[in-house]
Amino acid sequence: MPSSTTGSGGRVTIPSPTGRATLRVDRESLPRLRQVFDGAMSKLDEQIELAMTGVRVAPWAGDPVSDNAATDFNNRSVDDPDS
Repeated sequence: MPSSTTGSGGRVTIPSPTGRATLRVDRESLPRLRQVFDGAMSKLDEQIELAMTGVRVAPWAGDPVSDNAATDFNNRSVDDPDS
């Protein structure tokens, strides 16, 4: 299987037709790798939260009717498992 060596001494194996791949990482690079993944996950969490709050609507007229409509909309479009 073809592979390439990274500058840090790790080896990345290019996927084969079977879909298998190998990624080898030096132990000393694991803390930095973890930092990078944690940072990416944090950014993704922020984007998901923005998307969720951006879709929600607030009661636009401040009355019980718009409050019910906003609640129903949010329940169906954001909070429901099928949303």
